Amino acid sequence: MIFKFTPPRIRHLAVIGVALSMLFYSCERDEAQKPNIEMLSQQAAMDLFFKDYNKKEDELRDKVVERLLAVNDSTGIIYDLTSKYGQPKWFAKQSRTTKSDSYLVVPICVPKADSVSAVFVFLEQDSTLRLKIFEASNPDTIISDLALFYQCYLFPNKEYTTRKAIPIQNYTKDYTETKCWYIFSSIDRINWNFNGVSCTEKIVYEPTLDFGLGDLSGSGDTGGDSGGGNTGGTTGATSPNTTSLSSDAKNILNNAKNKLEQGPCISQTVMGSTWNNGLYITINGSITEIARYNTMTGKLEFRDEGSITNNVLLHELLHAYQAGLYGKGYLHTRTHEFEAWLLVDLYLISQKKDMNNLTWTNDIDNDKLKLDYYNWVKSILENGFTTGLNGNSSMCTFWRNAFIETVPKYKDLPSGTNTFPNTINNIFSKCKN
Repeated sequence: MIFKFTPPRIRHLAVIGVALSMLFYSCERDEAQKPNIEMLSQQAAMDLFFKDYNKKEDELRDKVVERLLAVNDSTGIIYDLTSKYGQPKWFAKQSRTTKSDSYLVVPICVPKADSVSAVFVFLEQDSTLRLKIFEASNPDTIISDLALFYQCYLFPNKEYTTRKAIPIQNYTKDYTETKCWYIFSSIDRINWNFNGVSCTEKIVYEPTLDFGLGDLSGSGDTGGDSGGGNTGGTTGATSPNTTSLSSDAKNILNNAKNKLEQGPCISQTVMGSTWNNGLYITINGSITEIARYNTMTGKLEFRDEGSITNNVLLHELLHAYQAGLYGKGYLHTRTHEFEAWLLVDLYLISQKKDMNNLTWTNDIDNDKLKLDYYNWVKSILENGFTTGLNGNSSMCTFWRNAFIETVPKYKDLPSGTNTFPNTINNIFSKCKN
């Protein structure tokens, strides 16, 4: 059987624009300069990313940094962000805390270029942190002007040619506050055309990228021994909400659940850690995938009753297990997706399936490669992840990359710097007697 799953996509959600620091000068902009950053080591990327960060200057900023470091343990996100965008200017931040949400704004600069490549907005809602990235190269000027404002602030003496922003200042007794800007553009730097007013506190727009960084309360720390959430029978555990399912669908789902609970330790562990942890299971005939799991809401959707099988259920529940380890709305990478397919193959081999009855390798027209993959998965099932000269761990990167090439729709996911299946290794750690 060939499985066709779609990963949780990076969501392009609207976010309320943020107020800017007090700027009292006009500024112009050339075409946004894209980062051209030399290859960095992991440590060099970390050093550059936090170069301007000082602890205990802002409570929300400290929480954001702590969460980034936790997510980085499993995804390598800091290396990816530094390589693509450059150095955060943490000292130029602006934050706000309200009863409903809090946000932190950090401009990102291209090293040695006096140029802002993007603006990061960290948004906290219901104790969950999201990172929204607004790229200076975005063709939507509402977004690129946000980067322009911070570029003016950081590099007031830089000369520009095509666009400028003049702040509209609001005067009060004790201070001057800038909330809106006049926007002008020019093709000759002599004649300037008025384009309108940009008021960043009132603008609602879509970022270039938007993804979750997990739970700020600490329950989503990566690499922990939480087992992917509460285990069945714990205090506060809640059975899945299946009220929207028909009687037939409920029976099919229950049969799939029973097969996993009666299966090997790996499927029992995933079931025990996710089933009674607030799942909402429903049928959605409008989705193109066989099934999908929302890591923010815990909603598991099947396309139809025929899509409800023990294999598909196990795949989606592995994503729920990952959310328990890495936090709701965690940054979903290629490795995270590969883990879900690998887990199903581990389960299938435990059920005596041969190399022609696994998941993604059915699309490979190479029997030797199929057999090599089968033997690799079987060695993991029997021995766990082993190291050394002939250890199976050394092939994790090869098989993850082979999976991405065979199922290319997952190339859209962030690559990350980690190719080791940490989630499955966590499951194995709970299966040791």
